[in-house]
Amino acid sequence: MEKADFKIAQTTTQYSEQRKSHEKPVHDKVWRVFDFIAAIIALIISAPILLIIATSIKLENWKAPVFFKQKRVGKNGENFSDV
Repeated sequence: MEKADFKIAQTTTQYSEQRKSHEKPVHDKVWRVFDFIAAIIALIISAPILLIIATSIKLENWKAPVFFKQKRVGKNGENFSDV
C-alpha cells in the first residue's frame, strides 16, 4: 500500500489562510456583481407593487399610516419607536 502525499494539500491550506482581501479570486468579484444586479432587478420589480399597496391603503383610509409604528420598551426601560 502506497503512502499518500499530503504536501499539495498542506500548501493549498496555507495559501487559503494567508490570502489577503485584495487577492480575492475573480469568482468572488463576479458573484458580488451578480448579487448587486439581482438586487436591482428585485427592487425594480417590487417597487410598483409596493406603490400600489401604499396607494390602496391611503385610498381606503387617508388617516391610516402606510408604515406600522409601535412604541416599545428597550434596555434599561427606555422607550423607542419601532417602524
